[in-house]
Formats: sequence, structure tokens, C-alpha cells
Amino acid sequence: MADQKWVALRKAAVSRNSSKFWAIISEGCGNRKSPMTPLIAEEDWREYILALYVEIGEMKIGEADSSLSKDIDLVNCGLQEIEGLIESMRASGTMGPGEVLMAVIKREPQLWARILCPVFRACYLQGSIPDSWTGSVIVPTFKKGR
Repeated sequence: MADQKWVALRKAAVSRNSSKFWAIISEGCGNRKSPMTPLIAEEDWREYILALYVEIGEMKIGEADSSLSKDIDLVNCGLQEIEGLIESMRASGTMGPGEVLMAVIKREPQLWARILCPVFRACYLQGSIPDSWTGSVIVPTFKKGR
């Protein structure tokens, strides 16, 4: 069931069908007045993100997380810090290599902070980041008369 939702969500994102994309997201979130529950389970998101950004053998998330020394100051990858950064970002940002819209991430900052924290810790401890994080897309803005 979750696999079908992933496929439908990915297809809507890749085809840039925003109405279908948000219909799938809204289906799992229910009424806006009630607390939102994620359409896709946290563990599924975690597996998806790790598969995208972590190459086997390059970064060992479990080892980095379990060997974390209590005296190391990880100011830049605490849950509250990550949540704050997520909340401060614009929802209209473009998708990254994972093809997850920022608006989706902003809807559940606590969920995404828990998913991303081990990845950031591994980056911090190993002193490197996945290659896919180093690229960017630059879209020129043309102004009339220039």
C-alpha cells in the first residue's frame, strides 16, 4: 500500500502535476483542523532519504549515530536547530535530488528533523557530505528591457 502511494506521489512530482500531488498529500493529512498525520510513514521516509543520500560503505549512519560521543558539541545538527531551519525556509523552494518539495518538509518539521538528524551527524563525524548535495540548479530571471 505504501509503495503505491510512493509511486503515485513520485509520478505527480516528476510530472509537475501539483493538484494530484497535493491531493495525495491531503488524503493522508485529513481535515486541516485536526492534527496532520503523514501519508507516508516515518520509517519509509527515513529509508527513502538514506537510499538517496547515503552510499553504502561511504557513510555508515547507524555506526556514526551509536558511536556519538556525549562530549562532542553537535550544535548544528540538534533536532531543535534542524526544526528551526526547516521552519525558516521558504515553502516555494525547488526540489532537491530526492524530488521532495520543501512545502512537504515544512508541513512536518519534527518528522523531518528526526529523519535528517542521523544523516547530518554522520556528515559531521566523517567530515564529508554526499556528492548529490554539492550540485545546484540556477534559473535565470529575465527582466523586461535587459
